[in-house]
Amino acid sequence: MSIAPGPETAADGAAPPIAEPAAEPADDASDATEAAASDSDDACFRQLLDGLDDGLVADQIRSALDQELDSETLLDRLAESLADEGATDVELGHATPTLAAITIRHLLQALGADQPEPALVQELTPTVMATIRTLIETGVPGAIQALPGLARQLIHRAARDHIGGIDLIPVLRWMAERVALDPDLVRRLSGREPLSRPLATAPHGAAKFRQQPMRCRIDGPVEIIIVRR
Repeated sequence: MSIAPGPETAADGAAPPIAEPAAEPADDASDATEAAASDSDDACFRQLLDGLDDGLVADQIRSALDQELDSETLLDRLAESLADEGATDVELGHATPTLAAITIRHLLQALGADQPEPALVQELTPTVMATIRTLIETGVPGAIQALPGLARQLIHRAARDHIGGIDLIPVLRWMAERVALDPDLVRRLSGREPLSRPLATAPHGAAKFRQQPMRCRIDGPVEIIIVRR
């Protein structure tokens, strides 16, 4: 599913300005950053567990440790459990730092970073936490279950267009804005409705999201230019 720029898009086709994520409570952001930057999923999960009270989230993390699950699988299970149990907005708010840490590890591992760089994790944390809040604030029942789907869409887009590092941040923020404008998309990302195409079309005029043409020369005055359409 491809989403075209909405009515807020400027007349010249340029992307609308993207708001900066709201400031996170220092402890929440710090805890999520520190856990996400751990040297293994196991260490990340144990650190998150140390800061949690008993409950659904803690139980899922204990299960992940017992079964030696990776961050992608834990993210899927945790989001599904929270949705199935009908977690309240307050409960989801408490779970946000944990979800953010696991999401960041999943994103960076999927893009080839076995050991996330602390500086990059610190840059990503506020945007990932803001994205989770955006899902919660849509008011769609079980919206948190769309988080793994949104992560997969970002991974698909980043791998396709060779986006990495801090360049992931504006793409994720753009995707979150599209989700905020389209509750039906939340349902599709959560798996309750089919997502026929990737959420991967950037706003017109957003040059930073476009892949540069590739060129190669073949013995002589011949130049082949490959441009993504």
